[in-house]
Amino acid sequence: MDTEKCIRVTMLFKKLSDLSYEQFHEHWAHTHAPLCTKWMQRYGIVKYTQNHIKKSLLKGLVDAVGWVKTADYDGIADFYVRDLESFTNAIADDYYINVLVPDAGLFSDMSNCLLTVGEDYLVVDDSKVIEKHQRDYRRIHIPGVCIERKKQDFLLD
Repeated sequence: MDTEKCIRVTMLFKKLSDLSYEQFHEHWAHTHAPLCTKWMQRYGIVKYTQNHIKKSLLKGLVDAVGWVKTADYDGIADFYVRDLESFTNAIADDYYINVLVPDAGLFSDMSNCLLTVGEDYLVVDDSKVIEKHQRDYRRIHIPGVCIERKKQDFLLD
């Protein structure tokens, strides 16, 4: 799926302190997700993914990379939408407010959720390098400065 045509809204969640990781992941995947599907379809959410963080895998990976810190979150939800207005309409819906938000509060610490929004720039998809893009990020414009990169600056020996 070409997600470059979409806007991605990302939410990061922490589990409630009195739940086990298993309880958090089970509720999110098997109770909360089914509650969301018709609501998402009604508002044209193109794609929704849940990233169930595996903390047991993080330590070795952080050590291997060497220069990163872990994000102290237990789950990441990605909503792909065609326009931000669709998403803001969806979260203003009574069903979202009266059903989905209260249910999220049964497994996640709502006071520590984070939100971000951005655009995907696909570089490799299905092991193939993507040559054509929806957006052009070749020039980065900063007031008074223009950083221009040449393809050969990034090629590996």
